[in-house]
Amino acid sequence: MDDRFFLRLRHARTGYACAIDFSPVTGRARNRKVCRGSEDDPALARPPGIIITPPGGDTVTVVRPPEDPQAHRPTLLPPAVGDVAEATVEPGASRVVVFPLTNRSAEARSFTFGVSSANAGLVPEPARPADARLEPAEQAGIPVTVSVAPGALADQATEVELRAADTGDRGYAASGRVRVRAALALARPRIAAPAPEIRDAGETFTVLYRVTNASNAARVLRLRSELLPGSALSLAAPLADVTVEAGQERMMPVTYRLDPGAEGGSAWDARVVVADRDAPAYAETSTPFHVTARLALEPPVVSGVPGRTEVPGAEFTIVWQIANRSNAPREIRLTAGSVSPDLAAVTPAGSVSRTIARGATASFPVTYRLAPRTTCQSIHGVSLRAEDAGAPALAASGSGEVRAATVLAAPVVAPPGSRSDGPGTSFTATWQVTNASNCEREIQVEALPAGDVEVVSATGVGIVRLQPFERRAAEVTYRVRGASLYQAESRPALRAADAAAPGQATTQTFVTTTALALCAPTVAGPIGVPPQPQQPGTGATVVHRVSNCSNAPRVFSFRAASANPGAVPDPADPAGMTIPAFSTRDVAFTYVVPPLATGAAVSDLAFRVEDEQRPALAAASAFRAVVAVVPLPPVLSAFAGQTIMPGDVAASSAVLTSRSNVAADYCFESSVHAGTAEPGKVVAPSPAAPECIAIAPYGSATVRQLVTGAPGAEHNWSNEVSVRAYDAARTALASEQRFLVAAALVLVDPTLVVPATPPPLIWMAGQERTVEYPVTNESNAPRDLCLTVVTGAELAGVSPAEQCATVGARQPFSFRHTLRGDRAGDVRTTVRVYDRHEPARHAEGAFLATVVDAAPIARWTPPSPVYVRKWAEFDGGQSSSPVGARIVKYVWSWGLINQRWTGTRFEPGGSGVATDELSTATTRRAWDYRGAFQVCLVVEDDAGRRSRPACEEVRTLMESRARLAFRYRGWWYDPSDFCFDAPWDNQCPDAHGNARWEILLNQSQGDVPIRRAWASVRVEFWQTDDRFARAFSYAGNVETLPYTLVSGGQTLAYDFMSNRHKASGSVESGRWRVLDTNGTSALGWPRPPGLDLHPLVLNVNLGSATGVWDTGPHWVPNTAWITLFVEDAHGGVTSQTASLDHARAEWRGGECLGGTSGWGCIEGYERLSPPREEPRVVMSKEDLGDWVYRYTGSGSSPDGRVVDWWWETTVSSYSAGTYETRTSREPVLEVRPRTCEIVDVALVYVDDRGQRGHALDRVVRGEAEECIVAVPL
Repeated sequence: MDDRFFLRLRHARTGYACAIDFSPVTGRARNRKVCRGSEDDPALARPPGIIITPPGGDTVTVVRPPEDPQAHRPTLLPPAVGDVAEATVEPGASRVVVFPLTNRSAEARSFTFGVSSANAGLVPEPARPADARLEPAEQAGIPVTVSVAPGALADQATEVELRAADTGDRGYAASGRVRVRAALALARPRIAAPAPEIRDAGETFTVLYRVTNASNAARVLRLRSELLPGSALSLAAPLADVTVEAGQERMMPVTYRLDPGAEGGSAWDARVVVADRDAPAYAETSTPFHVTARLALEPPVVSGVPGRTEVPGAEFTIVWQIANRSNAPREIRLTAGSVSPDLAAVTPAGSVSRTIARGATASFPVTYRLAPRTTCQSIHGVSLRAEDAGAPALAASGSGEVRAATVLAAPVVAPPGSRSDGPGTSFTATWQVTNASNCEREIQVEALPAGDVEVVSATGVGIVRLQPFERRAAEVTYRVRGASLYQAESRPALRAADAAAPGQATTQTFVTTTALALCAPTVAGPIGVPPQPQQPGTGATVVHRVSNCSNAPRVFSFRAASANPGAVPDPADPAGMTIPAFSTRDVAFTYVVPPLATGAAVSDLAFRVEDEQRPALAAASAFRAVVAVVPLPPVLSAFAGQTIMPGDVAASSAVLTSRSNVAADYCFESSVHAGTAEPGKVVAPSPAAPECIAIAPYGSATVRQLVTGAPGAEHNWSNEVSVRAYDAARTALASEQRFLVAAALVLVDPTLVVPATPPPLIWMAGQERTVEYPVTNESNAPRDLCLTVVTGAELAGVSPAEQCATVGARQPFSFRHTLRGDRAGDVRTTVRVYDRHEPARHAEGAFLATVVDAAPIARWTPPSPVYVRKWAEFDGGQSSSPVGARIVKYVWSWGLINQRWTGTRFEPGGSGVATDELSTATTRRAWDYRGAFQVCLVVEDDAGRRSRPACEEVRTLMESRARLAFRYRGWWYDPSDFCFDAPWDNQCPDAHGNARWEILLNQSQGDVPIRRAWASVRVEFWQTDDRFARAFSYAGNVETLPYTLVSGGQTLAYDFMSNRHKASGSVESGRWRVLDTNGTSALGWPRPPGLDLHPLVLNVNLGSATGVWDTGPHWVPNTAWITLFVEDAHGGVTSQTASLDHARAEWRGGECLGGTSGWGCIEGYERLSPPREEPRVVMSKEDLGDWVYRYTGSGSSPDGRVVDWWWETTVSSYSAGTYETRTSREPVLEVRPRTCEIVDVALVYVDDRGQRGHALDRVVRGEAEECIVAVPL
């Protein structure tokens, strides 16, 4: 309040003044009375005799004795001071006003001045003008500078008084006034923008601008929104004009809408212009309010590419399609990859980033190259991974298949190097034949002789099956013709041709030159040897045949000698000769056996041939007189190596030659030795040896060794088989050879195991599940096995469509393949496993699957108990999704009794339901009726799937609540109310009392059993014989005790008591009865205990009470106050209080058992409706220090449901005399009173019947005496 009330007293002559402030705010302040003028100041001293006596009230009485009329000089007159017209001054400005002053005295006088303001807060007290001296009747203008305090409101006004007093006698004084008014000072309003916000595209939201009226009067402010052209922000609601008081600050809501097309992360600015509606030039524009569109990131989408066939070694380009699903342009990091080492990305190499516009699809070409040696029809996977560069977790991949084309090429033959070999020699040349095609081919390989070189044998020729780019050696054994002359040149060849495409052929040769083959000449003979033993003394000619085995003519010399000259002298040497190449000449010499040769002596006649140029090349022969037997070990040639199928039988042959000069029997031993595998892994152990054979001297025979392949032999494993030939008579004479036996490749279909169905495998929609497929490589070599899974649209493959793995010979392996349920339905899935290099070798299987829709499951638990007109909390938070989806909607349906839904409300009749769709799991509901109601919950997940309704029955109960229904029995005017159950000299015994109030508890019984009941009573008594006799009162409590009756096997419980004693006796009198503990009346009627039959009895005994016909005095109740307390089975306690003025009570009539009055009727009860109770509110306060307080609270309605609540704070200022009230619905309230402020806090709750309850608190900062400013005169 701005009004101020003063009482001012001023002495007209001396100017001594006092003022008393009667304003409401400062009326009781210590400084409310202010006086000016000092007794020590002679000019302002109080005249003698003036007494200022402030009484105890709010007035001041000034008493002054009468003045002496002779004390004044008749020539002196008070000056005349004129009033000045009203002056209007802007707040904070000043202005000079001139008061007209006239000297009315007959002589020149000096005047002094005093200036005061009636409201110094509005117009500060001006400075006192300088003294002035005026001649008689002279008039002068006295300037006074007046100012208006800054912040003054427009049209506020006060008076400024100029007092002029004669300096010689201040009693001669006069004053003039000027009214000073604060002018209207317009100023640009101030506006502050709200803090920046992040909002979703398409969202409509409201922000608060802080607007302050800077003018000194209430103004109508007009708001206008400024948005940049093309801005995604738009004004969602028009801006209305608002009236704002001077200096007041208001929060102005402005509703914007962010365009749905706004890109995530884009920022937009908005400004609001506030202007004075009536003075538009006074306007102010807010700082920009920044709104950023919330960035919604989604993983990119990579489209797969169709399968294609490409030529190995050539480059090709695949164009991928990448879609940006985020709401803003995103930098997508793209990485091309391949799951095959034969397929590589050429360009780009590594990761490449591309910026893709919002919602756009970009093409991304990738150049790949298949390795030149890629196998035909092989399938190679390509992939492209796209990930958000700013959020790498948001990624997607695409894949495709590339099949290698078939490329035929002529086989490649690598010849051996040129060489030189002697005639008659054999050599082996190794040719390398390579299948240059990228598919398996059959190659016809032929070894061709040439010149003096002939083919002896060859391995790796004929029809050879080669894998793609496989190289295999062909070993050809050649022999140079024995007659090949020195330096003769030959060119043997090898031709390799594609058997299916003869035009794809290659022939290669190599050069072999016949070398100079010098060898020792051979001597045959002696030819025509005389019979031995040769007779001593006889001579003979020994002819030796000498052969030149060199491939060039050679000159030979000959010598003959005797080993035992004593037996045979040395013969003469034959003459030398030239023997052509490969020619033979007979050379003879003659010897003579001496006649005296020692019997049985042996003389070797040696014959030696030497190459004259190379004496080391020599040969010799000898002739013996006695021929001796010379046994020698045989010679066994090499066996050919064998490739054998597991379980098959193979044979390898060799030639056995005897070197003995006598016939011999030869036998054999065979055994198996380790090769690349342990003995017995390739060849069955203990092979059968060949049978014994007989060979003539220096004869030969063919030997065949049989071997059997081991059943478990793996391809490329090998064993060695040894064969030993020995003379049966001389076992030490033996020869041994070994040969290699390798296991041949045996390809067999692999085996596959798939899940056994039915029943089918179950997938939940969206669920990923991995299925394991055991396979076994049944071939005898490691093979590359591949698995393909073909399914329907109900299941989507997460794993690659084809998986390959190298599996060992006859080894098991398990493939794992992941499928995801995409849509509900039954599907058959086919699984195929095959040999990657022999696709015809395969196995297939199938299984059944079912994809089940993953609908969420609604779950909730009915609240209990639920009372009529009370809020019940419902929680669907137990609902869940079997696939982990997020529950986004909770749909509750509420069944009502005898109600039907019209589309806008429920009306009586029919039936219907109310539906609430909520985004939160919890809600609350209250019913106004008692009954059973079906409540159903349906939940919806973020994929739009809805659950089946989860329905439960909710039964509402009437609350068991204290409701007074009672009757009085005792002394009164009507004898029918007397207690006739006692002798006349003691009208009501202690068991019943003189005064008795019976409370019927069934009026308090609701749907919840009553556990306990008790009551308190206060009675005021008076005498019937003397109404002016002293009255007295009685107060007490009674409480029920348990009472149990067993009837027919059923236990009934009831609380029954009368003054802590059970009622006894069965007395019937008049129209009321007292029941005994067995629940039977005096008439013998069976009455089981019950709330409607057993009242709660309040008895009061008056010892001075007398009989009915005595003379008194009789004490009777005047007024009774009864409070009933009821506790239900849930522990809830309620109470109700009633008072009864017995002087006005008319409790007559009855409610009879048989419907008529008379015997058997029970006196009627007074039923009291409980008064409506306001909500109960509890508020707590926490002192946080530094004058900061935090409030929390809660409330409930005893007989209804709370429908609204709020905080209400009122801030009052001591100094300014103002107050301000604010409301809030925040759960926690914090207040910070400033100095000299009072903060009143109220928490208000309202129920559905309009009853209000509240809790109050007050915070005071500063004392009133400290905060109220002194009021100036």
